[in-house]
Amino acid sequence: NREIVKRIDAEYKPQIVRQKAEIDKLKGDIKYLKLDNLKLESQIDKMLKKPLDNVEKKSELEYIKDIKIKEQQKKIDELEHELQMLTQKYSTLEQTKLELQFDKENFDLERSRM
Repeated sequence: NREIVKRIDAEYKPQIVRQKAEIDKLKGDIKYLKLDNLKLESQIDKMLKKPLDNVEKKSELEYIKDIKIKEQQKKIDELEHELQMLTQKYSTLEQTKLELQFDKENFDLERSRM
């Protein structure tokens, strides 16, 4: 048992120590990032509370307009694609209808010959 414990200590202790060091480093990084995040949130809150001047209002409106245009263009593209698919289906159905009419006429002709 002691040999196994010694072997485990010899093999795994350095790994455990390294992993604990990595965990501590990551915890420090997380703490730093949380503080940085709080600073950025504070800056954003200050910016949002500040009244917009005319240039900023115009810029904001143009940004919103661009977003709405992109959304509408996406809807248009989707509808055009759907229209194209339906047109193809319609064309296929029309062709099938014509083929069936032709087959019926041939059948009627064959039948009348009998």
